[in-house]
Amino acid sequence: MITIAAHPLLEACAFVAHFSRPLGETALSEAVRTLLAHDAAAPFSTDDSVRKAVRDLLRHGGYKPTGRGKPASEKVIIAFTYAGFFAITGGIGWLNVRQWVQIGALFGIACWAALPLPLLLSLSVFINLHRGVVIGLLLEWLLLSVAFGVICSAVTVR
Repeated sequence: MITIAAHPLLEACAFVAHFSRPLGETALSEAVRTLLAHDAAAPFSTDDSVRKAVRDLLRHGGYKPTGRGKPASEKVIIAFTYAGFFAITGGIGWLNVRQWVQIGALFGIACWAALPLPLLLSLSVFINLHRGVVIGLLLEWLLLSVAFGVICSAVTVR
């Protein structure tokens, strides 16, 4: 049973999913493969109105969603991007790595080196950020990238 306090901006719902076998053993359907294709149109998108609505929802009780307290919904889009990359590339199988944890960790590090690392380093040079802020952001993105890579590997390889 789920109990939710009254909230003027929240439209809550829940569902239960039952699967006949673990998701790692389930083959991707053609519809999912079509959505993961590099030229596929995104089935959903985010914009500033969605971000504002989520932050307004959190502010209702006095919470200030800034800095480290940013809503997880903003990270979920990044997680789906990593999952798409993983599904397209198959992870890091060409390095002769067999365990799913190693595959996921290496994939996360490779994505971090290709995406956030150059972006954050170039921003730190042009915006003149303090080196402590840059190191903190790099570590945060490294941990997120490795976590997303391991999750993708656990779902698809294991």
